[in-house]
This record gives sequence, structure tokens and C-alpha cells, in this order.
Amino acid sequence: MDQPLFESKLGGYRIFVYPNRVVYKGLMGTEEAIMTKQIVGVTLGLFFQSNIVIQTADGKKHKLLIKPGEKEKMRDAIYGVMNS
Repeated sequence: MDQPLFESKLGGYRIFVYPNRVVYKGLMGTEEAIMTKQIVGVTLGLFFQSNIVIQTADGKKHKLLIKPGEKEKMRDAIYGVMNS
């Protein structure tokens, strides 16, 4: 399995950024993969919110929980793989 370029953990939630996808694992063992070629934008939650929102080309918005101090790093990692 390939190594993530960036990862974040908050409680039981985990987000991994790979060169071709963003993988989100929830508390109940759920896993969702968002292909980077489908991502059109990343929005940070407000200062007191621990989330980011990934918008995809099909109009969906994926709200992911993340440590507040890692929101900018995660956004930059996602935009980095989108632009490579």
C-alpha cells in the first residue's frame, strides 16, 4: 500500500491524502475515498470549528473532521496533489 503524503487524526476520525485520492475513515469503520481529479475546492471551517469541506465536481460537499491546527496543512496538501 502506498504511503500517505499527509494524515490527520482526531479521535476515531482519520484523513489521509495520497497522490490520487483523499481517504476519510469514520468512527464506525466507514471509509470514503475522494479522487483528487474530482475535487474542485477545499473550504476551511471557522476558527472554532474542527472541519474542512471538500467540494467535488458532481456538486457534493464532504464535511470532514480534523484537528483545528491542521486545517491549513490539509488544504495545502490537497491543493498540492491537485496541482502536480
